[in-house]
Amino acid sequence: MVNDPDKIRRYIKDHEFSSIVPGLKWADLPAPPHELYDVMFEWHKEFHEKLAAGEMHGMIFADPLNMGGRARSKTAIEDLSSYLQDPTLETLEDRARMVFFHVSTASTSMVLNKKAWYREVVGLGTEYFQHMIDHELITPVIDGGQVYGEVSDALLGNREPVICALGDDWNIAKEGELVAYDGNNWESFTPPILGEGFTPWMTPFGGQIHLPSGNYATSALDGLAMQCSNIRVSDLIVEY
Repeated sequence: MVNDPDKIRRYIKDHEFSSIVPGLKWADLPAPPHELYDVMFEWHKEFHEKLAAGEMHGMIFADPLNMGGRARSKTAIEDLSSYLQDPTLETLEDRARMVFFHVSTASTSMVLNKKAWYREVVGLGTEYFQHMIDHELITPVIDGGQVYGEVSDALLGNREPVICALGDDWNIAKEGELVAYDGNNWESFTPPILGEGFTPWMTPFGGQIHLPSGNYATSALDGLAMQCSNIRVSDLIVEY
């Protein structure tokens, strides 16, 4: 981790319309360098040092994370004024979802190389759980746009079958066949699958713990839970 003003500046630009706390967007924050980011860095540094030392095993946030909405409408909103006059949260649009957010889950603003961090997490999952998976696993958070070519080659039979994974969204591609798998309510299944060592990333909601959508580790931990679940994904798709 590093307290790099240039990296933080890019992170703010990429997340300028996302909330850091209720009612405050990342774009509303003071420009780095600023003492605010020094405090954030020290918090994240201590958090991850304690995680690495095993001092937070089984622990969870004392308070629930902030809750918001991520709208994913199929149709463009032509008259924004009507929505501003009635701020009621509409959740009937396709794929709209609740998200949980907190400044403590924004650690990637301090991670020097996010791709290398994802590679390490996915690599550990592959090392320990590859025996449960029949094909090579690739992911856009590491391989970027290269996944399109790999999946295309697998479909055409020009390479061995491949699994393209992003969190709990897995696409298994082999000659002439593409099987798409989406973990149903996976954020609720991830905590018990991964166990108490991962609870510091979770949040209480509805009487149980969940992996919050909006956490910097959501995709990595979703994917890790998929890797260590007892699924032979090439032959058996289980709907949870």
